[in-house]
Amino acid sequence: MDALIERVAGLDVHQGSVVACVILGAAGRRPSKEVRSFGTMRQDLAALRAWLLEKGVTHVGMEGTGVYWQPVHAALEGDVTVIVGNASHMRNVPLRPPCGRLLRSRIAGGDDARRT
Repeated sequence: MDALIERVAGLDVHQGSVVACVILGAAGRRPSKEVRSFGTMRQDLAALRAWLLEKGVTHVGMEGTGVYWQPVHAALEGDVTVIVGNASHMRNVPLRPPCGRLLRSRIAGGDDARRT
């Protein structure tokens, strides 16, 4: 049986912004989601990390395109489980961003994602 993660976030990372979608929900209940945007400067990434921890997020998924994901990964590493998915595989799943990126990361799983 697969594990169900109750507090998870998907990140849509761009050069100047990060859009975060937090999905909270227990098994058998309809999940709630909240979307917020952050900048990419150090203090903005610290605010992102603080918000995710405040929400109790345990896992974060994002695409590994270009180099823009690297500072975000560094800011979150150690506080949450970060999954960087293979963008070419994740794009084949028809979902809407930014929450869709999270689900794509979960679908990509072990072989197509780097876990820290």
